[in-house]
Amino acid sequence: MELATGRRAVDGGEEECLVEWGRRMAKEGWPAKEEASSNTVLWDLFTLGMRCTADAPQERPDMPDVLASLLDISQSGGASSSSHSDGGAGE
Repeated sequence: MELATGRRAVDGGEEECLVEWGRRMAKEGWPAKEEASSNTVLWDLFTLGMRCTADAPQERPDMPDVLASLLDISQSGGASSSSHSDGGAGE
């Protein structure tokens, strides 16, 4: 998420942590969403980061799914396959 947003995970200041900020931005319609959508690598990394930081552990992808998603993102230049974007956890 740090790579996709340019923000640090925790600044140590008054600002909220990156996960909280990402969730709020996703709900509010991140202003850079249109810009990020044109750069699908950044958008796919951001959404993968959001899946990996889900509140409920069973909603987080397992490491083989994360690796497969990262490989998809790197090989396709973004637009990861739907098989890795369903938010499923390890079976």
